[in-house]
Amino acid sequence: MFSEYIQQLRASGRRHFTSEEIRAELQLSDSSARSGLYRLKRDKKLISPVNGLYVIVRPEYQSYGLIPAEELVPIIMQHLQTDYYVGLLSAGLFYGAIKQRYFAAWKR
Repeated sequence: MFSEYIQQLRASGRRHFTSEEIRAELQLSDSSARSGLYRLKRDKKLISPVNGLYVIVRPEYQSYGLIPAEELVPIIMQHLQTDYYVGLLSAGLFYGAIKQRYFAAWKR
């Protein structure tokens, strides 16, 4: 039941959900939802970086049990409804100025 729910979310393009959403959509009790989510976290299919938020770990990252920070931070900040700042060197990674990032690290 939980695995099918996650597959449906991924198929629709969603990468995260809240504990309230899964309880409402699957009509589960709090304890049933917690036990099912625990099993998925144990199998490294989900992570919970913030209380109540669950992020689906794509298959290529499941052996690590996490997702890259550049994917995780926007999800967390959206959930918390908080603005955030990307540092200059990290911004280089996002906007194609990767050489500047490596040169800055090399000069240290």
